[in-house]
Amino acid sequence: PEGFATPLPAMSGAVPPAGSKMPTFAWWLGVKAYEALATWRAAVLSYRELEGGFEFACDYQPGTLAALAAFVTNERRCCPFRDFAIELPAAGGLLFRMTGPAGAKEILRAGL
Repeated sequence: PEGFATPLPAMSGAVPPAGSKMPTFAWWLGVKAYEALATWRAAVLSYRELEGGFEFACDYQPGTLAALAAFVTNERRCCPFRDFAIELPAAGGLLFRMTGPAGAKEILRAGL
């Protein structure tokens, strides 16, 4: 979509626990939550910054919506102040918005 940037930056995070390939920011979420995050991120085609967060344009493949729902469920546990919106346009694809109050975008940027 117009106004979107590509690609999504590589996953960030501090050094994971010994023997793990999982960034520490996601370690507390558990393996299933991390897999959901990785599946959703792999579907991201482009993204754009919004005033209070980000909007992501995703490829809608089998498992994308389920992975995104699992990601949102886990995000809601740690960050109940965030707003989430999932859109499935008739033209295809999937749009996902994650926003929040002042300072939320910086927190989101650090976790993505």
